[in-house]
Amino acid sequence: MEERLSDGELLESAERLIAEGDFENAEKTLSKIKHKSGRLYFLKSLVYKNKMWYNQQRKMLKRALKAEPQNEKYITEYEQLEAFRKTAEYKELRRQANMGTCGELCVEGGGECCCLLICEGICDGL
Repeated sequence: MEERLSDGELLESAERLIAEGDFENAEKTLSKIKHKSGRLYFLKSLVYKNKMWYNQQRKMLKRALKAEPQNEKYITEYEQLEAFRKTAEYKELRRQANMGTCGELCVEGGGECCCLLICEGICDGL
C-alpha cells in the first residue's frame, strides 16, 4: 500500500522537481494536493510558465497573490510576467499559438491563403 504524503511533503517534493526541471512529475505531484494555498498556486504557475501557458500562469499568480499579497517572490514573478506580456516576443508567441497549423499554411502561402482570413482576424486582435 502506497504511503500518503502530507500536503506539505507534496509541496516540498514538487518544489524540488521544479528545481530539477522535472515539470511533468511536479505537475502530477501538485495535482495530489488537497489544501489550496499561495504556494500551491505559485508552483503551478511555474509549471505553466515552463509550458508557455502564460494565461494560466497569470491566473495562478493572481491566486497566489490573493492568498499571500505581501509575498515578494510572487510579486516579482507576476511583475516579470506582466513586463514580458508587453514584449514583441510574447506577442509573436501568442500569434503562433493562436494560428496553430493554419499559421504554417499562411507562411507557406506567403500570407495569401490565410485560412479564409480567419487567422488575419486573430493576428490583428493581438
